[in-house]
Amino acid sequence: MFPSDRLSFSLVPFFSTALFFIVAFSCEQDLRGPGKEIEVDLSSYQVKDGYQLQSFAAEPQVEAPVNVIFDDVGRMWVIEMVGYMTDYAGSEESLPKGMISILEDTDGNGVADRKKIFLDSLVMPRAIAFANDGLLYVEPPALWWVPIQDDDVAGDRVLVDSVYAVGGNAEHQPNGLVYNIDNWIYNSEGNARYRYRNRTWEKDYIFSRGQWGLTQDDYGILYYNNNSNQFQGDYFLPGLLDQNKNLAYPPGVSKNIVNDQRVYPLQFTAVNRGYMKGVLDSTTQKLRKFTSASGPLLYMGDQYNGAFKNNSFVGGPEANLVKRNRIDREGVEITGEQYYPDSEFIISTDQAFRPVILQTGPDGLIYVVDMHRGIIQHKTYLTNYLRREYEKEGLDTVLDMGRILRILPKNSRGEGIPVVADANRIDLLQHPNLWQRLYAQRKIVEDQPMDLVDPLKELLISEDVADYVPLHAFWTLEGLGALDKELVLDFAVQRNGYYLPHAIKYLTTAHSEWFMELKERLGQNESLLSEKNLIYWAAATRHLAAGSDEAVEFLANILDRLSLPNQNYALNMALSQYNDYEQDLLIPLKKQADTNQQLVSYLNDVMQKIDANKAFYARKKTRVSRNSGLAIFESNCSSCHGKDGKGIESVAPPLYQSEYLEDNDSALVMIVLHGLQGPVTVNGETYEFPGVMPALVDNTEYSDQEIAAVLSFVKNAFSSTPRRVSSQLVKELRNYPSEDGEPYTVKSLEERLKGINND
Repeated sequence: MFPSDRLSFSLVPFFSTALFFIVAFSCEQDLRGPGKEIEVDLSSYQVKDGYQLQSFAAEPQVEAPVNVIFDDVGRMWVIEMVGYMTDYAGSEESLPKGMISILEDTDGNGVADRKKIFLDSLVMPRAIAFANDGLLYVEPPALWWVPIQDDDVAGDRVLVDSVYAVGGNAEHQPNGLVYNIDNWIYNSEGNARYRYRNRTWEKDYIFSRGQWGLTQDDYGILYYNNNSNQFQGDYFLPGLLDQNKNLAYPPGVSKNIVNDQRVYPLQFTAVNRGYMKGVLDSTTQKLRKFTSASGPLLYMGDQYNGAFKNNSFVGGPEANLVKRNRIDREGVEITGEQYYPDSEFIISTDQAFRPVILQTGPDGLIYVVDMHRGIIQHKTYLTNYLRREYEKEGLDTVLDMGRILRILPKNSRGEGIPVVADANRIDLLQHPNLWQRLYAQRKIVEDQPMDLVDPLKELLISEDVADYVPLHAFWTLEGLGALDKELVLDFAVQRNGYYLPHAIKYLTTAHSEWFMELKERLGQNESLLSEKNLIYWAAATRHLAAGSDEAVEFLANILDRLSLPNQNYALNMALSQYNDYEQDLLIPLKKQADTNQQLVSYLNDVMQKIDANKAFYARKKTRVSRNSGLAIFESNCSSCHGKDGKGIESVAPPLYQSEYLEDNDSALVMIVLHGLQGPVTVNGETYEFPGVMPALVDNTEYSDQEIAAVLSFVKNAFSSTPRRVSSQLVKELRNYPSEDGEPYTVKSLEERLKGINND
C-alpha cells in the first residue's frame, strides 16, 4: 500500500447503451427429475486411494469454466470463458460469448440440476467475488460491481476500476478477487488491492503476485504460482512490505515454497516447448516439469479427517493432473515438498482434462474446475510445433465442454452445498472451515451490525477458542471501526505473541502513535519477540524513533538478535515504512556497521536497488510514450519481465540496464524474432528458467513496425542509451533463424551475429 498512490472511486452507476449487452432476465436450465441430471464418465480419471471424484456439473450445463465461487444459499457461481481459444487464431476472444451463471443442486445429492444465467454476453470474463449484496466481476479492462436483485436479476452496474486489466492477454491479466482476513480484496497478477469503505471503493497499489489463482492460509498469508513454479507465496503478511514501492521486490515476497517442479503424467501430452531438449523425458516422451501450473489451493477446510490440512493442490492443465504438496508453515521461511515422490493426486488419460483452478466450498470439500478445452495455450505463445501436436491428438476439435468435479472421501455420498445465510455469524467466525469464517467476517463488515461489537470483543480475548478465531474477531472489529488502544495492545501480546504481526500491521496504517505503549508491553515480556516477531517488529523503527540515530539504534538491536537471512528480512521490513526516505535509515546504519562487511555489502546492494527503482519511477513519469510500443510491451512482455522491466523471479531476467539493451540492436532484435533459451547472464547474474523467450518471427499479429516500436519503447524505458530501433533491421533479421529452428542459446546467438556482421 502506497499512501500517496491510494485512489478512491465513488459509488456512482455507470450506464452504457452501446457496450453493455448484459441479459437483465434470468435464463434457466432445469435438469431436475429422474434421468435429467448430467452424468459424466470418469473412468479415465485416477485419484489416490481413499478418495473419489464426483461430477458436480458438466457439459452442456457448463462450458469453459475458469473459476467458481459459492453464495450463502448453497449455490455455485461460475465464470464461463466461452470465447477462449476456440481456434488457433483465438478469433472469438473479442466476441460477447462469456457468461456468469448460477448452478444449484435442488435435491441435495451433490449434482447440479438447475442453471440460471446471471450475466450474459460478456467478453472474456475472468474473476468474480461477492461484495455488498452484489457481485464484483472482471470484464477486461474493467472491474465492475452489480447489485443482485430479487430473483437473481442484475441491477445497474457500477464501475469500480476502469484499468483493472489493461493490456496483457488472457494468460496474463489480473484475476482472483480474493477476500483476505484484513478486509482487502487481493488479486493474482495484479498490482492493486481493493476495499469498500465509507461508501467508496478504495484502491491500493501493491506488488504483483502470481499468474492465475490466489489462495491463503488461516493466518492471512498469500500463496500463488506461475507457469513454471507450481507453488509460491510470501513469508509475511500482505500490505506491509508493499507499503514501499521502492523495495520491489523485497526478500520474502514471491518465494518458491515448493522447489520441486516435476510432474508424472500418464502419457505424452502436447506442450508448447516439447521439441526442446529436457522438456520431455528422452525415454518416455512424457513432460518432466510444470509448464502451465495453475489455480493453487492451500487447504484450510474441515473435511477428509484432517488429512489435507496444510496441503496445497495445484492444477497442471498441460499434463492433465492435480498435484498435492505438503506445506510447513512453522518457521520464518515457509517450505514445502511434493506429497507423492513419483505420482500425482489426480491424473487422467483424457488430454482435454484441464484443471485450471481449485477451490474449497462451504462444505469443506475441494472443487476442481476443469475447463476441458483442447487448445489451452494462448495464441500469443502458440508454437507451430504445438499446433501440429494439437492437430495430431485431435485436441483442436474439443470445444463446448467443461466440468466441475469435487473430491470426496472414498465411499461417501455426495450431499448438497450447505446453506449458511441464516446462521449465527459469531458462531461461523469459529467454524473450522476458513470459507465459513471469511464469509461471516465479510458479511459483518459489510452490514455493520454494531450490536455484535461486544460478542466480538469477547472472542478477541477468549482463551477457549482456536488460534484463528481471535484473528477474525480482530479484523472484523477493525472493519466495524470498533478497535481501541487497549484492545489492540492486549491482542498483540496474547498467546505468546502469535498475533503480534497482525497488530503491527494494523498500527502502521492506523495508529502508529500507539507503538510506544506496545514497546513498553513487549519490554515487560521479551519472550514474545521470537525471530519471526522480531522481523515484524522492525516495521516499528520509524514510528518509534525521534531521529535517525535513535532509529539506527533500535534497528541495530533487532539485527544483532537475528541471523541471516532474517536480518535481511528485518531490514526490508523497517524500510517498508520509509517510502522515498530510505537514505534516512540506510546511510547512518551503514556508518555504524562499517566493521560488518557482510552487512555493509548487503546495505550497498539495497541502496543501489532502491536508487534504480526511484530512477525508474521518475523516468516513467516523464518519458514520452510510444503508444504502440507501450501497448505491446504491457500485453506481451510485462507479464514475464515486469512492468518496471526488473524481471519476475523464477520467470524471466530483468531488462533494466541489461547489456542486451545497451549493446548493438541486432542481438535484441534476434532474441525477439527467434527466441532465446537460458542460461543467460544479465548484469553479472546468471538466469536459467524452465521457460524460454518465445519467438515472434511466425506470429502474424505483429508487423515489423510494431516489433520495432516495442523494442524502441524498451530501449527508451530501460536502457541508459535510449534510441529508436529500425523496422528495416527487424525485416532484415527475420531471415536468420537458428540452424536447428529452435530458440537461440547465448553461444549460438553470438556465433550467428558474427556471421551476420561478416556478411
